Amino acid sequence: MSEELLLLSTNPDDTAGECERDFRVIDKFGVCVVIDHLLNETTLEKLTVETICKNANISRASFYRMFSDKYDALNWFMFRTLDLGNRLTGINYSWYGGNLTTISCGEKLVNLFRSPWQGHDYYGMRVQGINYRYRDILKVLGIRNIEVTPELEFQAHNYAYLESHMVRRWYNDDNRMPLKQLCEYMADCVPRQLFEALNDPIDPKEPVEHTLSSMLAAFVQLPVEDAPPLPQ
Repeated sequence: MSEELLLLSTNPDDTAGECERDFRVIDKFGVCVVIDHLLNETTLEKLTVETICKNANISRASFYRMFSDKYDALNWFMFRTLDLGNRLTGINYSWYGGNLTTISCGEKLVNLFRSPWQGHDYYGMRVQGINYRYRDILKVLGIRNIEVTPELEFQAHNYAYLESHMVRRWYNDDNRMPLKQLCEYMADCVPRQLFEALNDPIDPKEPVEHTLSSMLAAFVQLPVEDAPPLPQ
């Protein structure tokens, strides 16, 4: 990684503990960037931890202090990107803004994001992502004191599936439409009652079309929270 990325979170006013945490995030991010690069030449199934470590210039012990395995690395990155955008739909972002912020992250490491939709080995991860998206929508409805009627619950569950399908198709299309156009289409597909419930955020922020460096800086600022464990 560039020196600019490595220095993003070094602040002389930070406590030692905060700096240590920041560098752990930076190290994890760097490993994910390496994995994405390596996936230009192979699949995640064939990619070994040894190869990842060699290209990331770290030891196996260092890798396993960060992740339980290569799938855990992908899982960590995916859920961090959800934390930046999709999970804040209705709080800081509209439907369009939440998707733009999260999907722009995946666009920068597109090989990493294609992996969960390639092959049956990833079925559990796909289902997990849909279920967490559905629960996040219900959680925000609760935060906003909106009654979750059976109709709203139905809309939330089915939109989570639809969103997953649209994003899968987009990541795997080498001639994909522009990101902003995709996010407009996705917002148009939110069921009307659910759309109206969350499209006006309570604390509006401008959506961010992330670069690698802005994404890392945002990751560093996220609260400490492990990604949910992968299905067994």
